[in-house]
Amino acid sequence: MSMTIKAVRDDNMPSILISFDLERKPTFLVISILLPTTFLSLLNLLVFLIPVDSGEKISY
Repeated sequence: MSMTIKAVRDDNMPSILISFDLERKPTFLVISILLPTTFLSLLNLLVFLIPVDSGEKISY
């Protein structure tokens, strides 16, 4: 992130111009959204590998 501040004088009216430059971080997207989603999707597929005779599949 970078920030620039410039004082501008136009038509006898003082003003300030503030500019922000932001940069994306794609690794944040991968770590926070894509990896957990992929992990949970694969975990859901493992449900079909549980044998039918194993008893109750969901317990509290």
